[in-house]
Amino acid sequence: MDIACSTSRFGFYSDGLTGGDDGGDDSGSSDFTVYWNGADVGPDLVDSPQFGFTEYSGELAGNPGSNTIEFVERQDPGYWGLDDVVVTAQATRAAFPSLAPSA
Repeated sequence: MDIACSTSRFGFYSDGLTGGDDGGDDSGSSDFTVYWNGADVGPDLVDSPQFGFTEYSGELAGNPGSNTIEFVERQDPGYWGLDDVVVTAQATRAAFPSLAPSA
């Protein structure tokens, strides 16, 4: 996804259903990471236990032109859920934080 702005408020929901949604075992390998303009901004979930939809958000410094969001995931044998991705341009430039669950 390409976004044109210098600073963005960014948020999404993700869930991890290791072993699939059929109650299977948690023996699979999994990881989930978000990249903003090629930089890892988290949440860096690796072999995490099952969890329901959780909101992740933060402010991300970008380029005045085009910015790229990339979601990279692997979940064997289950899947990751991704929902409600929102990017909103901000008026001021923010530091480059890592994404964390919202409070």
